[in-house]
Amino acid sequence: MNLILSSYFRKASTNYKSNSQIARVMLEDWFLENAYCPACSENSISEYSANKPVVDFYCDNCKQDYQLKGKRDSIGRKILDGQYDTMMGAVRENRLPNFAFIVYDLSKLSINELFFVPKYFFSSSIIEKRNALSSEARRANYVGCNILFVNIPEIAKIHAVKGGEIVRPKIVRDSWNKIEFMSEIRSQEARGWTSDIIRCVDLIKSERFNLNDCYKYEEYLKELHPGNINIRPKIRQQLQIMRDKGLIKFLGDGNYVKS
Repeated sequence: MNLILSSYFRKASTNYKSNSQIARVMLEDWFLENAYCPACSENSISEYSANKPVVDFYCDNCKQDYQLKGKRDSIGRKILDGQYDTMMGAVRENRLPNFAFIVYDLSKLSINELFFVPKYFFSSSIIEKRNALSSEARRANYVGCNILFVNIPEIAKIHAVKGGEIVRPKIVRDSWNKIEFMSEIRSQEARGWTSDIIRCVDLIKSERFNLNDCYKYEEYLKELHPGNINIRPKIRQQLQIMRDKGLIKFLGDGNYVKS
C-alpha cells in the first residue's frame, strides 16, 4: 500500500480545477489502486462504472459494497453525506454500503488514516438530518444529512492505516470478523440499540465497570430512542449480547470488564 498521493494529485489536477473535485478524484483513484476488502481475502477493490446512490466501490469476491468519504487533516465529530431520505431509506431497508473513511494531509500529499465502518453500525443514531436549503438555492429545499462520527463505537472503526502507519491486513480482517455478528441482527432498531450500548461502554473510562456506570447514560439513550420507556432492561439485554459475543466479560454482581 502506497500512502503518497503525489501522482494521484497531479493526475486529478490536470483534469479538474475545483479543489473539491481534485480531492474527490485523487482519493477515489488512490483507494481503487491501494485498498483491499476487509471482509474477505480479496486484495483489490472494484469501482462501479455508473453512479449508484450511496455506493462507490465493491468487492468482486464477497460482494460487499463501500462508500468512500474523505476529509482533510482530521475526521472531526461529523462528516457531510448525501440526501437524507435516500440515506435513511437505505438504512431501513438494509441497503446501506459499508463506509471507508480517508483522512489525508494535503500539505504532504499523504494518507494519515484509512478505516472502515461496517454498514450494520449505521442507524438513526448515526444519521443527522440537516436543515433544508432555501427555496432560492440551486438545489432548492434539498435536505442533506451528516454522519455523526462521534456516535460510532470505536470497535466499529477498523483501521487499515492509522497515524500514517499501515496496519497488517490480518489484523484488519480479524477486527472485522470480531463484530461480524452484527450482520445477523436483521432489525435496524435492534442493531441501533447494540451499537449505542457499545458506544456507551466506550464512554466509560475505566476498564472495569458496573451497571450503575451504564445507567448514567439513560437520558442519552432516551434521546436516541424516544419511543422506548424501558431503557434499563434494554441496557442489561445489550450487555448480555456483548458478553456472549466476547466484547466484555461478566464478573458477577453487575460488574464487567472490557475485553
